[in-house]
Amino acid sequence: MIGRVEVNNPEEKQEIIGQGNFSIFACDDLFKALLTTVPAMKCAVAMNEVVPRLTRVIRKCRRQSGIATSVSISASTSLTCGMS
Repeated sequence: MIGRVEVNNPEEKQEIIGQGNFSIFACDDLFKALLTTVPAMKCAVAMNEVVPRLTRVIRKCRRQSGIATSVSISASTSLTCGMS
């Protein structure tokens, strides 16, 4: 199901919002790909686990982790990335 997600992003940072299987691997792969491509990038990747309800965050920037986490929780999406 595709739905609309409100993103509170006052500084207008770039966001990637997605969903996939084996999210722990997708989350780690996305984070590594971002940092390999642009090592100085400030970014964070958040994912929701199914059981128990838990949000994991991999971050290089505290500010971006807040955006990634809040979008991931509010959207119930499995994978979210905030970057600048």
